[in-house]
Amino acid sequence: MYNDERLTKGGRDVVETKASIIIEDFSALGQISLVAATTILQAMGITTALLPATVLSTQTEGFATPVALNTTNWQQATAQHWAQFQLPFQGALVGYLGSAQEVHTVRQIIHDLAPNQLVVDPVMADQGCLYPGLPATYPAALCDLCRDATVLTPNWTELCLLTGQSISEPNLKDCLHMAKLLHQAGITGQLVVTGIHQDGQIGSWLVHGDQLLFSGADYFLGHFYGTGDCFAALLYGYLTWGSGLHTAVDQATQALAVAVKETAAVPMGERLLGMQLKELVTYLTREK
Repeated sequence: MYNDERLTKGGRDVVETKASIIIEDFSALGQISLVAATTILQAMGITTALLPATVLSTQTEGFATPVALNTTNWQQATAQHWAQFQLPFQGALVGYLGSAQEVHTVRQIIHDLAPNQLVVDPVMADQGCLYPGLPATYPAALCDLCRDATVLTPNWTELCLLTGQSISEPNLKDCLHMAKLLHQAGITGQLVVTGIHQDGQIGSWLVHGDQLLFSGADYFLGHFYGTGDCFAALLYGYLTWGSGLHTAVDQATQALAVAVKETAAVPMGERLLGMQLKELVTYLTREK
């Protein structure tokens, strides 16, 4: 599936491998966001093309305000460099971006590089609140990018914000209503709503017509930072392997449970550093 053959064209070598573009924040501390996604996808044998949306000293929760480095100019120049060589991209995964300007930049990059599929995790909120430092206008900016997505993976809070609805408890009626609102707004990608509690498990709802298909795994008490990052990367990975969406959601859910179980064994304070990934890497390597 992943062909590293190089051909000569126009006096230069041409790369035939189809890489996957990964765009989200790079947190310098721990296993979260871009670090986690890269670890997961490389364990799955997927070649990555990394475009860090911003460089942060820490994640945005639990460490006050992180030191941030804007990467917009570098991103744009890098994408232009890649475009010169007509590099083939089989897909893209987009996570936390952090500003409306960055959303605009990323949307232009996606249009220019034209990956075959786009998985967007509209990372901006959890537990009823926007993440620190994000303005109230941020959900509207993200909607523009979400219109290009083939698959969208918000948690419940993010789904409510994207659709301008009051934040309620997850329920079938509201979920299906918000799915229709997204479609009316031109966001037509397939919707997977994460962080759903059902029947003593935690997992996701895949919206399939007027049905919600639940994929769940064992629930562990406490908050786990970076589960959304890991789930989106796993889902993207299984889709890239060729799984259908429903199967890929099931596979990603079960794989994520491996990391959650390992992370549940560490002290609560250490969870701020993101997910423990050793057992997950072993799991994915065996699957591959």
